[in-house]
Amino acid sequence: MKKFAGISYDVTDLLSDGRIEYLVSLTQNDPDDLIKNAHIPSKDEVEAMPAEDFAVVLYHSHNGFLKKFACHDKYVTKLNMKILQDTHQDYPDEISKTASYFLTKAAKHFRLDVPDSLKKLAEGKHVTNIVDLDDIDRTQWHKKHASQIKIVEPKEFALPDARRYPLDTGTLVKTAVNYFEKHATHLSPLDAVTYALNVKKAAKKLNITTEDTRIEKYAALTASHFNDDYKELIRSRRIYVTEDNRGVYDELVEKAGELGVIKTAEVLEQVDRKFEVNRQWGHDVVDPYLSVLGIKKEASCTHKGKKIKVSMLKKAAEGIVDPGTLRDLDGPEAAFVFDSLPTPIKDKISKNI
Repeated sequence: MKKFAGISYDVTDLLSDGRIEYLVSLTQNDPDDLIKNAHIPSKDEVEAMPAEDFAVVLYHSHNGFLKKFACHDKYVTKLNMKILQDTHQDYPDEISKTASYFLTKAAKHFRLDVPDSLKKLAEGKHVTNIVDLDDIDRTQWHKKHASQIKIVEPKEFALPDARRYPLDTGTLVKTAVNYFEKHATHLSPLDAVTYALNVKKAAKKLNITTEDTRIEKYAALTASHFNDDYKELIRSRRIYVTEDNRGVYDELVEKAGELGVIKTAEVLEQVDRKFEVNRQWGHDVVDPYLSVLGIKKEASCTHKGKKIKVSMLKKAAEGIVDPGTLRDLDGPEAAFVFDSLPTPIKDKISKNI
C-alpha cells in the first residue's frame, strides 16, 4: 500500500514537518527532557544509519527502504515510543506491531518502562524489522480504520430549535456563511436573524471572519430601536399591491410606535405574505426584519484619524502583542486597552485592519 510510504511516523518526520508543539505536548511532563537529550537523527543521518538502529523498515518497490522509529539511543527510543503510543491506531497492524516489538526490545536494553499498549502490540515473535507494504492485509486494515471512525453528533446549529445547519467545525461554519449569502431569503425573516446571530457567534469562536457578508448585516440587527428608514421601507411596498390595499402599509407606519419594533416586523411579514410581496424580498424589497429593526451601534476607537471597529482588534493584533493583551483586546475594555498600547504597536495593529 503505497500511501503508507509517504506519511510521517517518527520524531525525525515530525521535526521535518515542523510539528514542534505536538512533540512538546507529548514530552512536557517527562523528567528526561527528551527533546533536549535525545539524539534525533536528521533525514541525511537516517540514510547513513544501519537498518538495525530502527524499529521498522518499510519497503515499497517504488520508494525503496524507509527507516522509521530510531532506537539507537535511550532518549530517542523513549521519544519514539511516546509517538507510537499516540499514533499506532493510524497504521496497519503489520507496521504498528513490528515497530512496537523492536522499540520494546530496545527499551529493555536501555532499561526503560514500556507503555502497556505497546507491550500488547509487541507480543509474539518478529524475525525481521522489515515490512513490505505490498504484503499488508488491505481487508484487515480497512476494518481497523472503519472501527476508529466515530460519528459525532453536532452540538451547535444555526437554527437550534430545528437542529438545522450544524456549526461545530470551521468547514461547517464557512458552509453556513456561503449558504446564507445565496439563500437567506428562503428563510423566514425571524429565522434569518437567528441563523445569522448563531453563525456569527460560532465564527468568532473559530476565528473566522464574516465581514462584508449577509451574516454581518443580519447579526447587527437590534430590537432596541427602529431602523432609521423604517417608514420609507414599509411604504416602498405600496407599489406592489393594488390601490385598495396600499393603505394597509400606511396604517402600519402610523401604528408602529404603539406596536413596538418586533411586533411591527411581525405584522409587516404577515401583510407581505398576504399580498405576496414576500416574493420580492431580497430583490426590490427589503425583508421585514431588515426594514424595521435598528442597527447595533458597534463600538469603535480611532488611531491617527482612522476609525477602527473594536471587534476587529483581536484578529489584527495576533502575532503583535502578548497572549494576555490579546485576550484583553477581545474583552469589554478593548478600546481602552488599545489606546494604552505604545504608538508603534498601535501602528502595526492598525495596518492589519
